[in-house]
Amino acid sequence: MALVAELRGQPKLALRWAALSSDAMLRAAPSAANRLGAVLDTAYFAALDGDSARARAVVARGFAREPLDSIPSVERPWDRLTDIASIIDDAALARQALQGYERDLAPIARDRIGRRAVYAAGVALAEHHWDEAITLLHEADARRSTYDRFAWVQMGRAHELAGRPDSAAVYYEKFLGTADATDFTDARFRAPAHRWLGEIYAARGDSRRAIEQFTHFVELWANAEPELQPQVREVRARLAALRAKVD
Repeated sequence: MALVAELRGQPKLALRWAALSSDAMLRAAPSAANRLGAVLDTAYFAALDGDSARARAVVARGFAREPLDSIPSVERPWDRLTDIASIIDDAALARQALQGYERDLAPIARDRIGRRAVYAAGVALAEHHWDEAITLLHEADARRSTYDRFAWVQMGRAHELAGRPDSAAVYYEKFLGTADATDFTDARFRAPAHRWLGEIYAARGDSRRAIEQFTHFVELWANAEPELQPQVREVRARLAALRAKVD
C-alpha cells in the first residue's frame, strides 16, 4: 500500500503505511538497523514531499539516536542513504554512503565494481555532474548491478538536466513502456516521468503527445496531497492550453 500511495503523490500516507510495516518488523526484531530504517523512511518521504531541510534533519537525528557504528557493518543502510542523498542533492551524504559501501559492503558484493558504480552515480547526481552520472549508470546497468528501470529513468533525467531533451525522451519512453507494480521505481518515478516527457513533447510542439503524457500525470496525481497539488494545477492549466490549441 505504501507503493500505491507513493505512486499517487501521497508521501505522507505512504509513510503511514511504511510505519506499520516498520512497527511489525521492530516487534519481531528490535535491532538498531531496523530502528534506523524506520527513521530513514521518514527522511525519504520528506524528500519526496520536497522538504529537503526536514529530510536532512531527520537523517541527522537518526544518526544521533542509532550511530552507524552500533549497527553491524553488513546491515548499515548505505543503499537507502544514497537514494535519499540523490533526491535532496546532499553530496556529502552521498559520499558518506559511497565510502560506507567501499568499507562495509564491497568486500562481500557479488560485483563490487558494478555496485560501486551505483553509489558513485549517487554522488554524481547529488553534485549535478550529469555526464558522469550517465556513464556510471550505464556501467551499473550493463553489469546488472542495479534495476534497469531505475537506471533508465535516472539517465533520462540526467540527460534532460544536461540539456539533451531528445536523449532524455528516449529513456523516459523506455521506462514508461514497461511497468512493474512491485517495483519501487514505478512508485517514485512514473508520475514525474509522464510530466517530464510531456514537457519535452510540448517544447517540440508535439501537442498531442504532450497532452497524452500530461493526462497520465494528472490521472495519477489527481488525489495528491496538498503540498503537491500546485504541480497538478500547473499541469492541468498546460493541458487546457494545449487542448485549446489542438481543437
